Amino acid sequence: MELIDFIIKAKLDGYAAGGEGEEISFDGGYRGFKYANATFSYLDRYTGFNPFSGTETVFRVAGNQPIWIMNYFGKADLPSSELALLYSFLKEAMQLIDHSFPFRGPELFLKNGWRYKNRQNGDLKVFHGTEEVYFEGQKVYELFYHGGVPTG
Repeated sequence: MELIDFIIKAKLDGYAAGGEGEEISFDGGYRGFKYANATFSYLDRYTGFNPFSGTETVFRVAGNQPIWIMNYFGKADLPSSELALLYSFLKEAMQLIDHSFPFRGPELFLKNGWRYKNRQNGDLKVFHGTEEVYFEGQKVYELFYHGGVPTG
């Protein structure tokens, strides 16, 4: 399995599939998701709720060396009572991840007054992007991400 295929599968198996409630706990109050196959392992650790930040790391199982990393920071601008609707929509968008947009969700996704926008630059080696969600034309969520392949 190629790295990009693994990253997409791991993301689909993690937050996009179950979200909060399916995550596991880590030291230091972090929560997140793990996924692995015979070649790679994936770890998504995040802290906070609104705002929140985290890191996704892919390791090569042989040698346990990090081979891909993405950092992210996001915040919603909605009352707490409406966050469940936002995150439900966001998970739908993130389930549309593919080879052309492998870091979060698709370039654009629309549903019932919600609009998801993802602007990404770069490739697996070095990238950055911004994810935004609008409800009825008003921006209600923003996430910044960046990462790549560490050298060393």
